[in-house]
Amino acid sequence: MKIVMDSDALIKLTKSGAKELITENFDVTIPERIYEETVTEASAYPDAQEIDRNVEARRIEVKKTSRAERGEMAVLDLCKRGGYDLLVSDDNRFLKHLAADGIPYLTPPFLIIYLLH
Repeated sequence: MKIVMDSDALIKLTKSGAKELITENFDVTIPERIYEETVTEASAYPDAQEIDRNVEARRIEVKKTSRAERGEMAVLDLCKRGGYDLLVSDDNRFLKHLAADGIPYLTPPFLIIYLLH
């Protein structure tokens, strides 16, 4: 299954220790803007270094998008291009927008539950 994540979801999965399990079982992609938010702009944090190691090991793919002003918009842009099964986010306002547009999504806890069932 191919999934796209926003910064909030990626950071929460990293801090919880579940990111490795997710990247082993799903094809994970993030927009370049999410990489900037979670790695470049947060390079002093251990979770940023861990995310960067996953990118270097090609466990997380980084893709360019046309919208780079906000992470959520970059995620949405990438998802709307097609080829992805699911968007993962924990941003309630963003999730309401996804639901209204009929875009399939899960929050990080439900992604873990989905994987384990």
